[in-house]
Amino acid sequence: MSREYRTYVTTTHSEQCSLFLDMYDTMHQAKTKCLKLLLAHKLTKSEINTELQRDCEINKRLANSIIAYVEGKVSLFHHSYERIIE
Repeated sequence: MSREYRTYVTTTHSEQCSLFLDMYDTMHQAKTKCLKLLLAHKLTKSEINTELQRDCEINKRLANSIIAYVEGKVSLFHHSYERIIE
């Protein structure tokens, strides 16, 4: 008995790719700005959130997610660095 196998291919159009790249660029800029602001220790998380919303034109939820992500990466780096020193 023969079986029928189907493969599915998703095609993307150039406008979908450009939207993805624009969003990637925005996220990269927001993460970089957030890292700089967090390491400067001059602003509170709320102020950083406002800065990201205004400068990167993102919503509050995305800004909070970026802040949490960057804080996690910084914390991970500090813990790894402490282990190397010991």
